[in-house]
Amino acid sequence: GLVGWGVMFNLLIGIAVKLSAYREQMILRRFLATPLRIWRFFVALFFAHILLAVVQTCALLVAGVLIFGADIHGNVLWIFVLVICSCPIFLNIGVILSAIAKTPAAASGIGNAVVFPMMFFSGVFFPVESFPRILSDLTVISPLKALLDPLRQVGIHGGVPWDLPWSLALLGVWLIGSSLLALRTFKFR
Repeated sequence: GLVGWGVMFNLLIGIAVKLSAYREQMILRRFLATPLRIWRFFVALFFAHILLAVVQTCALLVAGVLIFGADIHGNVLWIFVLVICSCPIFLNIGVILSAIAKTPAAASGIGNAVVFPMMFFSGVFFPVESFPRILSDLTVISPLKALLDPLRQVGIHGGVPWDLPWSLALLGVWLIGSSLLALRTFKFR
């Protein structure tokens, strides 16, 4: 749960605040006047955040095993594959939020307004099965829940990600939908 939460929190809020700050300081507009192709800047920015998510995941797993005695029953590589594949979803949501926010402080506030409900209603800290029926039905569509279920399938039950095709399909829908919406809403000004 903490691996998924950490990835979601840092990517979503990190990119939203960073892009809002770049927009406020007019850095994004200045990029348009340079020979650097803007898509290369975004690819580098996204890869830097994905690398940070991988390092964070590694640190959480090592701390969990060495300090807290956690057992990882499945293949650890699947955990990293799931994390890397879900990173663009949370980065896209961050890009969308940065387009809504006027300032970095507003991006942080809006990001927290999205992150905290997602965190509590996706089963990061306690099982969603303990929720009232209406809430547990709504959690099914959360991108964080769609990530957490396969992560737990691998780490706790020793399974493989495709044991939960619904979660993988939902991650795919979130990837496509968030990418299209991020491309549509992003603005340089």
